[in-house]
Amino acid sequence: MMVFNIMSIYFLQAVCSAHIVGRAVKVFSPELIYEPGPRKSFDSVPSQRDYTELIEGEPILLVCNWFLKGNIELPNGKICSSALFFKRYAKASDTGYYTCSCHGKLLNSAWCVASRLYFYVRKFARPGFVPLPSEQRQLLIAYQRDSTFILPCLATTHHLKENIILTRDGRRIDNEIVGYDERNGFELRIPLINPNYRYVCRVPSNDNWIVFNVEVRNPLDLPEYLYRRKRSIETSVVRGSRHLQNLNGESDGSS
Repeated sequence: MMVFNIMSIYFLQAVCSAHIVGRAVKVFSPELIYEPGPRKSFDSVPSQRDYTELIEGEPILLVCNWFLKGNIELPNGKICSSALFFKRYAKASDTGYYTCSCHGKLLNSAWCVASRLYFYVRKFARPGFVPLPSEQRQLLIAYQRDSTFILPCLATTHHLKENIILTRDGRRIDNEIVGYDERNGFELRIPLINPNYRYVCRVPSNDNWIVFNVEVRNPLDLPEYLYRRKRSIETSVVRGSRHLQNLNGESDGSS
C-alpha cells in the first residue's frame, strides 16, 4: 500500500510539472493574429481552420502578439522587423506561411513555440500556381535509385489537387507521382540521369501552368553533394529550389 501511495505521489508530481510547463510555454510563446478586412461581395470563401484563402487585391493584416518585441517572417524568407505586417493588395506570390517566431537570448526554444498561419492568395475564378522566380524553377538533382524529390508546384488554393495535370517532356507521368500537397508540391520518383527534363504543372480548366527544368546528375559529379555526404546530409536538390531536400524527399529545414 505504501509503495502504491509513493507511486501515486510521483505520478501526480509529473502531471503537475507537465501542466505547469505547458502553461509556461503558452504564456511565453508569441501568437500571430490575422485581422481580416471587409470581404468583396462576390467572394464566398469561408473562414478556414488552419489556413485562410484570399483573392488577389484583398489586404493582409497580421499582428505578432508577444510580450517581447516581435517580428514576422514572410513566405519569401524576409523578416518584417515590426510586430505588425500590412499589405493593402495581396498577390498570388504572397501565398505561404507567415511566422511569428521566438527570438532573442532571454528564452530557451523549449519554452517558446513559434506561431504561424498559412495564406492562399488566388486570382478570382482562376486558381493556379504560385509564381516562382526562374532560379527556383531550375532544379539540379543527385540521382539515387528508388528515391524521390519535390517539384514545388505550389497551389494558390487549398482545393487544386484533383485538377492538376503533370507532364514530363510532353507526356503524363501519373504513375511516378508519390503524393501531392498544395503547400509543398509534387513528390516524385527521381528519373534516370538526364541533363534536361521539362516538367509542366497545368490546370486545364483555366489554362494556368508553371514550368520546371530539371537536371538529374550522377552524385559523384556534384561537389556540393559530396560535401554534404561527408556531413551525413545527403541532398537531392542542391541548387535552385526553395528548400534543400534529402534523398527521401523531406525538407532539411533550410530555406
